[in-house]
Amino acid sequence: MTSESETNHKLDFIKTTFPYRLFTTKKLRNTSKFLDTLPERHQDLLADYRDHLRMLTVGIDVNQNLFMLMTYDETNLFENHADVYVSSVGEKFIM
Repeated sequence: MTSESETNHKLDFIKTTFPYRLFTTKKLRNTSKFLDTLPERHQDLLADYRDHLRMLTVGIDVNQNLFMLMTYDETNLFENHADVYVSSVGEKFIM
């Protein structure tokens, strides 16, 4: 992978993960608003569904934190380093 393509890949990854929380929480809010428009009987039948939506928000937060950790030091994101390429017998592969 060339330096330019690595940089483009890194930027694509950052652009993809940056709006993740905003996009997914907006979808969950829209779903919740839709549930509010349903007749009360239908809402009662979907009581567990609301709980699942709440659990999804926790998962979204965890994922967003993971993305933040992955891109925290974006200068080294996707960079090839010689010390990463070590064989099982301790030989380094320089690329």
